Amino acid sequence: MYKVLLADDEALILAGLRRKIDWNALGFEIIGECMDGKKLLNEILAKQPDLLVLDIQMPYMNGLEVLNSIRGIISIPSIVISGFSDFAYAQEAIRCGVIDYLLKPVSPAMLQSAVLKAKQQLDLSGIHKQMDSGLIFHFIRLNIEQMQEEDLLRSLTLSGNKKYYRVIAFNTGFSIRDHMGDEISCARFDEKTSVAIIHSDLLPDDYPMYLNERFSFDGSAGVSDSFTALHGLPVRTDEAVLSLRTAWLKSGVYLWPTENEAASISYFIRQAKRMAEDVHALRRFMELLPEYVLSHRLNVQSVEQIYNTLISYGTHADMKPVQFTRWDEIIGLYAEPKEMMAALCSHLNPESDINSELTSARIVSCVEEILQQNYAQSVTLQGMASRFHIDMSYLSTLFHEHTGKTFTSYLTDIRINHACEYLRTTTLSNAKIAQLCGFADDSYMKKVFRKVINQTPSAYRAANLGENMVTESEESGK
Repeated sequence: MYKVLLADDEALILAGLRRKIDWNALGFEIIGECMDGKKLLNEILAKQPDLLVLDIQMPYMNGLEVLNSIRGIISIPSIVISGFSDFAYAQEAIRCGVIDYLLKPVSPAMLQSAVLKAKQQLDLSGIHKQMDSGLIFHFIRLNIEQMQEEDLLRSLTLSGNKKYYRVIAFNTGFSIRDHMGDEISCARFDEKTSVAIIHSDLLPDDYPMYLNERFSFDGSAGVSDSFTALHGLPVRTDEAVLSLRTAWLKSGVYLWPTENEAASISYFIRQAKRMAEDVHALRRFMELLPEYVLSHRLNVQSVEQIYNTLISYGTHADMKPVQFTRWDEIIGLYAEPKEMMAALCSHLNPESDINSELTSARIVSCVEEILQQNYAQSVTLQGMASRFHIDMSYLSTLFHEHTGKTFTSYLTDIRINHACEYLRTTTLSNAKIAQLCGFADDSYMKKVFRKVINQTPSAYRAANLGENMVTESEESGK
């Protein structure tokens, strides 16, 4: 039997939908009836139906708002019934992927036909299965304001007899149930990270040591602050995930700070600035950062503040304001903490050459990646220098040493290669190709083409027409 939820703000219509057809004979079981959108959203998550039959106009959330809330997260065939023949409503329903759009009054034949169509889709797709825990978790995060506490407990399979909760973030692939037991709710947060909601009551008083012992041989974990109401779940999840990212500094269990850490961060920054003139003292002090973060219960968000404050401080009189760098960008820029320490030391004391070659290669590699991904945009050497907090002339020299090309010629080659691809395989106009490849206009692209390829774009296309041509209308429809 497939499970169906009925929703309409009028009790008489709900009763009519229930009686109009023999649901059981068609292979469906009615598992619930709702008279407002908020209740319907809760029931969808808690009961995981295979089919929705719903009205558009309902209190709190209308039917289309409910469908938009679940679109892309949960795939449920839906039949919309409405008293509105307005084409705009039908259009929106179609965008939400409904099976059928029925106008009131709905006859038994119309309803049965739509239900059979839904059953055929269900039979073919095999949708009759449990929702993925990761989808449930993200559904909750997006719609938590619409849900009641008891519905959250039921959806997350948590008992309601505990007072406090924490979120633990860990690397996907680690079996947390083997370490923490079954009284937790687990879900996938993203490709690399999973999360578990655990009752704080189950943890001993020395839970930091307890968690470190349990995770010691299996990697790292991040733990949120405790909370009592599950409506705090989105914020606490972000805390746990952010704490997990601190494992970039040193593997282990990281707890979300509960005390005011501003004084600790300020002290570290003051000490680093004070030692800026003594490269050896500075080196020794900066190497303490990972242990300092651990001992003061800081996390990568704190490292972000330390990094950006120190990077904005330099010995060059003509130093200009620099772009703020997020902690995830810092981790992407430096493979490990010692690279970041080397960059900060070099910045605070230009005479320092600690791991300078390693840091330089990393910066150039990041610049190359940015150019490969953003060649169609306005990308400048000055912009890159600001992004990585180094002098423009120095970056130009660094880039040429590592790639054998100037910044401009490297970017031009990328743009020309992509333009050649468009010319060989599409019928797009030169003006359109110039726009897609980052040239100011087709005249400038023609000038660069002559210089690099020794041909005009039109001559190149004529000599290299491919068999698998894509028309301009096909390209724009991608």
